[in-house]
Order: sequence, then C-alpha cells, then structure tokens
Amino acid sequence: MGLFPGLANIWDVVPAAFAGVAAFLLAEFTIYWRHRLEHHRLWWPIHAVHHPDETITWFTLLRKHPLAKLLSAVVDHLPLLLIGLPLWAIALAAVIRSWWGFFIHADLPWTLGPLGKVLMSPAAHRLHHIDDLVLCGANYGNTLTLWDRLFGTYVDPQPYLNCATGVCG
Repeated sequence: MGLFPGLANIWDVVPAAFAGVAAFLLAEFTIYWRHRLEHHRLWWPIHAVHHPDETITWFTLLRKHPLAKLLSAVVDHLPLLLIGLPLWAIALAAVIRSWWGFFIHADLPWTLGPLGKVLMSPAAHRLHHIDDLVLCGANYGNTLTLWDRLFGTYVDPQPYLNCATGVCG
C-alpha cells in the first residue's frame, strides 16, 4: 500500500506506538503547512470563510468553504497514505486532531499553563482568529505548537487573552 511499497513493510515491523506517533507528527506537520498556505493570498478567499466569527465557538471549526474542506481532506491525509502508514494510525491521528480542533475553538481563555508551550491552547488559537490580518498569521498548528515554534509563527497568547475576533477580507 502507498507510493513506496517498501515503506509499508516498515510499519509492519516497528512498534505500533511508533507508527501512531509517526502518523500524528506527520499529520500535524502537513496540517501546519496546509493551514499556513491557506493564509496566502491565493488560498485566502476560501479559507477566509472560517475566520469572520466575532464569537468563537466549536461551531467555528465547522465553518469552512467546500473547497477548503476538500483541500484539507486530501492534503492532510495523502502524505500518510503515500508512505503506507497503517490505516488505524491515520484514523487515530485524525480523531485526536478533530477532538483537539473542537477544543481549541472553544471560547475559553485557557493558555494551558506550562502545557501550552507544547500543546495549542484555546487562547493561542483564538489569537489566530484575532481581527487583525497580521496577527491572524500566527499559531497555525492544530494540536502542537512544535511547527509554529520551529518555523517562527508562534505568538504567545498571554497579551491577547479575550482579544476581538472576526477578521474580514
């Protein structure tokens, strides 16, 4: 299975926990870049549908343009399938990311304290939805802050707790 059949065999011999972690980390990496690209002027018109809410709720996660839904469905899972990761690992990563996606779209000023250095918090993601086109170009990660920190797009949410949201344009 996958583009590289030899890789599929690797997943049969590595511990299941390793395959699960690999699926999760690769998915997070892919989602980070897909989400970051959605903020580029070429893709922004379809992604902007997700950003106008002045009150963030878990319904905000569901507000997406149909093309954005299609893009995320294909881009988020294709790399995992191409390297032959087990379907159970891909599904587990998707469930964790989906659950966390609802959590970070909750209207909570939680930074998660020290855990917020590793995990995307509702406050950090709210900052991503701030009504400022420059600051909404931060905190692209879904579950982890890792990729934002590595690529310089993480912004500490503490100074922006309960910031106004609803960027337009």
